[in-house]
Amino acid sequence: MRRFSISPVPLVVATALLAPGQARPNAPFDVVLVVSNSASMRRVDHNRVVPKALNDFGSTLPPGSQLGVVLFGSGGTLVKGLNSATGPDFEAVLAEALHYRTRLSNLSAGVERAIYELRENGRGNAERVILIVSDGRRTVATSAAAEDNTRWLLTGLTDEAKRNGVRIVTAVLGNETDFRRAQSMAFATGGSYFRALAATSLPVLLPKMLASATQAPASGGKQDRPVPAPANVAPSRYPYWPWLSSVTILLVAIAAATLFFHAVFAERLPAISRSGIGP
Repeated sequence: MRRFSISPVPLVVATALLAPGQARPNAPFDVVLVVSNSASMRRVDHNRVVPKALNDFGSTLPPGSQLGVVLFGSGGTLVKGLNSATGPDFEAVLAEALHYRTRLSNLSAGVERAIYELRENGRGNAERVILIVSDGRRTVATSAAAEDNTRWLLTGLTDEAKRNGVRIVTAVLGNETDFRRAQSMAFATGGSYFRALAATSLPVLLPKMLASATQAPASGGKQDRPVPAPANVAPSRYPYWPWLSSVTILLVAIAAATLFFHAVFAERLPAISRSGIGP
């Protein structure tokens, strides 16, 4: 029997085009990558592998696909509009733009810019996908602004994505963040959610993210796929110590109050008896 050797990364993308249950098996892709440009990303991409990983990913997209890139920090910046997947200078341009020096990390601004690009320049016959790569940390000016951005992200922007047939797939790098936003946003648009400890996982992770986007329609319905388990990630522990501390403090306060009142009334009772007050 003749055997063939096939590179695994293109195979994953090609297999996604034939995935059962997808609405348009031969449709090209319009993909916008939304990547965090915040200073906190240095922890998970200290070797600067993201530009090459994104460039390699673009070269594996099926024929006829388009790729765009949005970087987000204090706002969302389109550094590559939707056009051919990659070009000769794509990696260099991305490496220069992705400096990881932005103090703020406003994911909502990045998602809004990506949806706008897909709405205005996406093709009607293409599968529209946003792939988010971030360390998951949200740093904005105030806590009120953070709550407002989260509300906008999980209601207004996800609704806008669904109206335009856009699936959102998220990859959170690292293990020091709240993963609930990433999950909620992805599942609301029929997308998926992934975790990885570092950016070195992106060459394998990005094709899986794209493949997952073709498994269900962008209807915002309930997702039957389980959340992929992270590799080498310690399970979260419920913080019992604040509850135990509160109970201990309460018991100590009750004991102290009991001793105080006992001492006060023990001294006053003899004096009251001598003054003739009482039966």
